[in-house]
Amino acid sequence: KALVRDADGKVSEQLFGSGSSTAYKYVTEWHVDQVGGNDTTGTGSPNNPYKTFTKALSMAGSANEVIVLHPGFYNENVTIPQNLITVTKAQGSIAGSVIVQNITITGTTGNLVRLDGIQLDTLICNSAITLYVKNCTFITGVNWTAIGGTIEYTNCDLTTGSLVNYTDNMQVYYQNCNIGNQTISTTTG
Repeated sequence: KALVRDADGKVSEQLFGSGSSTAYKYVTEWHVDQVGGNDTTGTGSPNNPYKTFTKALSMAGSANEVIVLHPGFYNENVTIPQNLITVTKAQGSIAGSVIVQNITITGTTGNLVRLDGIQLDTLICNSAITLYVKNCTFITGVNWTAIGGTIEYTNCDLTTGSLVNYTDNMQVYYQNCNIGNQTISTTTG
Protein backbone atom coordinates (compact mmCIF):
# COMPACT_ATOMS: atom_id res chain seq x y z
CA LYS A 1 0.00 0.00 0.00
CA ALA A 2 1.31 3.43 -0.90
CA LEU A 3 1.43 6.52 1.27
CA VAL A 4 0.50 9.79 -0.43
CA ARG A 5 0.13 13.44 0.57
CA ASP A 6 -2.93 15.46 -0.38
CA ALA A 7 -2.87 19.14 -1.41
CA ASP A 8 -2.78 20.16 2.28
CA GLY A 9 0.18 17.89 3.02
CA LYS A 10 -1.84 15.35 5.03
CA VAL A 11 -0.65 11.76 4.69
CA SER A 12 -3.02 9.00 3.69
CA GLU A 13 -2.61 5.35 2.82
CA GLN A 14 -3.89 3.98 -0.48
CA LEU A 15 -6.26 1.15 0.36
CA PHE A 16 -7.13 -0.08 -3.12
CA GLY A 17 -7.75 0.95 -6.71
CA SER A 18 -6.12 3.47 -8.97
CA GLY A 19 -6.96 6.81 -10.56
CA SER A 20 -10.33 8.30 -9.67
CA SER A 21 -11.52 5.04 -8.08
CA THR A 22 -8.71 4.93 -5.52
CA ALA A 23 -9.75 4.81 -1.87
CA TYR A 24 -7.55 6.35 0.85
CA LYS A 25 -7.48 6.20 4.62
CA TYR A 26 -5.87 9.05 6.54
CA VAL A 27 -3.23 8.01 9.01
CA THR A 28 -2.01 9.62 12.21
CA GLU A 29 1.17 11.66 11.97
CA TRP A 30 3.52 12.33 14.88
CA HIS A 31 5.98 15.18 14.21
CA VAL A 32 9.41 15.35 15.82
CA ASP A 33 11.68 18.41 15.81
CA GLN A 34 14.87 18.48 17.88
CA VAL A 35 15.05 22.28 17.79
CA GLY A 36 11.42 23.37 18.15
CA GLY A 37 9.92 20.30 19.82
CA ASN A 38 9.05 19.53 23.43
CA ASP A 39 8.34 16.07 24.86
CA THR A 40 6.44 17.50 27.84
CA THR A 41 4.17 20.09 26.25
CA GLY A 42 4.26 18.89 22.63
CA THR A 43 1.30 17.15 21.02
CA GLY A 44 3.11 15.70 18.01
CA SER A 45 1.36 18.07 15.61
CA PRO A 46 3.28 19.98 12.92
CA ASN A 47 2.97 23.18 14.99
CA ASN A 48 3.66 21.55 18.37
CA PRO A 49 6.04 18.63 17.70
CA TYR A 50 7.79 16.32 20.11
CA LYS A 51 11.52 16.74 20.68
CA THR A 52 12.53 13.06 20.46
CA PHE A 53 11.88 10.16 18.14
CA THR A 54 11.44 8.00 21.25
CA LYS A 55 8.50 10.11 22.48
CA ALA A 56 6.74 9.93 19.11
CA LEU A 57 7.11 6.14 19.02
CA SER A 58 5.70 5.88 22.55
CA MET A 59 2.61 7.81 21.42
CA ALA A 60 2.13 5.86 18.19
CA GLY A 61 -0.52 3.19 18.23
CA SER A 62 -0.22 -0.26 16.81
CA ALA A 63 -0.86 0.45 13.13
CA ASN A 64 -1.06 2.98 10.30
CA GLU A 65 0.97 5.71 11.99
CA VAL A 66 3.63 7.98 10.53
CA ILE A 67 6.58 9.43 12.44
CA VAL A 68 7.66 12.63 10.64
CA LEU A 69 11.21 13.66 11.49
CA HIS A 70 12.23 17.26 10.94
CA PRO A 71 15.92 18.01 10.18
CA GLY A 72 18.32 16.91 12.90
CA PHE A 73 20.59 14.16 14.19
CA TYR A 74 18.54 11.62 16.15
CA ASN A 75 20.93 9.57 18.30
CA GLU A 76 18.43 7.79 20.53
CA ASN A 77 18.83 4.02 20.03
CA VAL A 78 15.14 3.70 19.12
CA THR A 79 13.25 0.42 18.90
CA ILE A 80 10.27 0.07 16.57
CA PRO A 81 7.95 -2.73 17.78
CA GLN A 82 4.75 -1.60 16.02
CA ASN A 83 3.19 -2.86 12.82
CA LEU A 84 2.49 -0.58 9.85
CA ILE A 85 4.73 2.23 11.06
CA THR A 86 6.32 4.65 8.60
CA VAL A 87 9.31 6.83 9.50
CA THR A 88 9.85 9.66 7.04
CA LYS A 89 11.51 13.05 6.79
CA ALA A 90 9.37 16.18 6.96
CA GLN A 91 8.01 17.47 3.69
CA GLY A 92 10.46 19.96 2.17
CA SER A 93 13.48 18.66 4.13
CA ILE A 94 16.59 18.40 2.00
CA ALA A 95 18.31 15.06 1.46
CA GLY A 96 20.69 14.17 4.28
CA SER A 97 19.14 16.63 6.76
CA VAL A 98 17.49 13.89 8.84
CA ILE A 99 19.99 11.44 10.33
CA VAL A 100 18.90 8.59 12.57
CA GLN A 101 21.46 6.55 14.48
CA ASN A 102 20.79 3.08 15.85
CA ILE A 103 17.31 1.91 14.86
CA THR A 104 16.33 -1.57 16.02
CA ILE A 105 13.19 -3.10 14.58
CA THR A 106 11.56 -5.79 16.70
CA GLY A 107 7.97 -6.91 16.79
CA THR A 108 5.85 -9.71 15.49
CA THR A 109 6.79 -11.83 12.50
CA GLY A 110 4.97 -10.46 9.48
CA ASN A 111 4.88 -6.82 10.67
CA LEU A 112 5.46 -4.13 8.06
CA VAL A 113 7.71 -1.10 8.62
CA ARG A 114 8.56 1.67 6.13
CA LEU A 115 11.58 3.99 6.24
CA ASP A 116 11.56 6.85 3.74
CA GLY A 117 13.95 9.71 2.99
CA ILE A 118 16.22 9.49 6.01
CA GLN A 119 19.91 8.89 6.49
CA LEU A 120 20.54 5.81 8.63
CA ASP A 121 23.54 4.95 10.76
CA THR A 122 23.05 1.33 11.82
CA LEU A 123 19.82 -0.53 11.26
CA ILE A 124 19.23 -3.76 13.14
CA CYS A 125 16.26 -6.01 12.51
CA ASN A 126 15.68 -9.00 14.78
CA SER A 127 12.21 -9.98 13.67
CA ALA A 128 11.10 -11.61 10.40
CA ILE A 129 9.18 -8.60 9.15
CA THR A 130 8.67 -6.88 5.81
CA LEU A 131 10.75 -3.71 5.62
CA TYR A 132 10.41 -1.17 2.82
CA VAL A 133 13.33 1.25 2.64
CA LYS A 134 12.94 4.09 0.14
CA ASN A 135 15.13 7.11 -0.68
CA CYS A 136 17.48 6.38 2.22
CA THR A 137 21.25 6.63 2.59
CA PHE A 138 23.09 4.22 4.87
CA ILE A 139 26.16 5.39 6.80
CA THR A 140 27.12 2.14 8.52
CA GLY A 141 24.88 -0.69 7.43
CA VAL A 142 22.19 -3.24 8.05
CA ASN A 143 22.32 -6.22 10.37
CA TRP A 144 19.35 -8.56 9.89
CA THR A 145 19.44 -11.13 12.69
CA ALA A 146 16.00 -12.71 12.22
CA ILE A 147 15.53 -15.91 10.26
CA GLY A 148 13.38 -14.99 7.27
CA GLY A 149 11.63 -11.77 6.36
CA THR A 150 11.80 -9.37 3.44
CA ILE A 151 13.68 -6.13 2.87
CA GLU A 152 13.11 -4.02 -0.21
CA TYR A 153 15.37 -1.09 -1.05
CA THR A 154 14.19 1.51 -3.58
CA ASN A 155 16.33 4.49 -4.64
CA CYS A 156 18.78 3.94 -1.76
CA ASP A 157 22.49 4.58 -1.38
CA LEU A 158 24.29 1.78 0.45
CA THR A 159 27.86 2.68 -0.53
CA THR A 160 29.25 4.64 2.40
CA GLY A 161 30.95 2.04 4.56
CA SER A 162 27.90 -0.17 4.43
CA LEU A 163 28.16 -3.66 5.81
CA VAL A 164 25.02 -5.62 5.09
CA ASN A 165 24.52 -8.89 6.97
CA TYR A 166 21.49 -11.06 6.25
CA THR A 167 20.36 -14.40 7.59
CA ASP A 168 19.08 -17.24 5.47
CA ASN A 169 15.47 -17.75 4.39
CA MET A 170 14.91 -14.10 3.63
CA GLN A 171 14.23 -12.08 0.50
CA VAL A 172 16.23 -8.97 -0.43
CA TYR A 173 15.32 -6.69 -3.33
CA TYR A 174 17.22 -3.71 -4.73
CA GLN A 175 15.55 -1.29 -7.16
CA ASN A 176 17.46 1.74 -8.53
CA CYS A 177 20.02 1.54 -5.71
CA ASN A 178 23.69 2.38 -5.52
CA ILE A 179 25.35 -0.51 -3.71
CA GLY A 180 28.96 0.20 -4.74
CA ASN A 181 31.52 -2.11 -3.17
CA GLN A 182 29.58 -2.94 -0.03
CA THR A 183 30.21 -6.21 1.75
CA ILE A 184 27.13 -8.42 1.78
CA SER A 185 27.22 -11.53 3.91
CA THR A 186 24.71 -14.22 4.72
CA THR A 187 24.58 -16.08 8.00
CA THR A 188 23.02 -19.52 8.15
CA GLY A 189 21.24 -20.15 11.34
